Amino acid sequence: MGFLDFLKRESPQERYIKEAEEQRRRLELEKKIAKYKGQPLRLPIQDVYKIMGVGLVPVGRIESGVLYVGQEVIVMPSGVQTKVKMIEAHHQSLQQAVPGDNVGFSLENISKGDVGTGYVVGDVEHPPTVASKIRARVTFLHDFEMHPGLSSKLFCHTVRVDCVFEDCGSEAMMKGQSREYTISFKHPICIEKASEFENLGKFALRDKGLTFAWGEVLDISK
Repeated sequence: MGFLDFLKRESPQERYIKEAEEQRRRLELEKKIAKYKGQPLRLPIQDVYKIMGVGLVPVGRIESGVLYVGQEVIVMPSGVQTKVKMIEAHHQSLQQAVPGDNVGFSLENISKGDVGTGYVVGDVEHPPTVASKIRARVTFLHDFEMHPGLSSKLFCHTVRVDCVFEDCGSEAMMKGQSREYTISFKHPICIEKASEFENLGKFALRDKGLTFAWGEVLDISK
């Protein structure tokens, strides 16, 4: 073994620090899962596949709550109520799935128009919020020229929608600056207050190929 090989070897101190850091991250993840498990179910749909012998299989990541076989759920914005028949993750069948799990699942009596990318599956008692307008705090990632009636594209969880700033004037915004705006959507989407469902209440804004800002939802107009 050469001198450089000794230099590449991990010292006991480095190994212990790495192990401690891994355990710290694991504990933080467990705390986060425990926090979000106590909230109503929110499962944004990333895609929907048609599987022979199974039917339509939506896939997505659980952001909050618990998904379990036999559960009564509602799909928004279609408003269809149904029951979970099957859950699968990494080619293994599951009886339930928790926040952070990427799952595929099947629903009873569901058709192609009932579920799609950007839809959200939730609890029947606490259905996902559908909105056509929001009040949001927007933070600019680049210097950007605002003008009345500015339109852009908004990206939130798995949904993308054209939007319009209703109350902005002509103003040169600098990188790092924040403002509150009222933003309306071309059509209603599932979106939540950031204070209630973090990952469904934060979004990115793009214009002409540039992600010029990110935002968080403060209030919702249904």
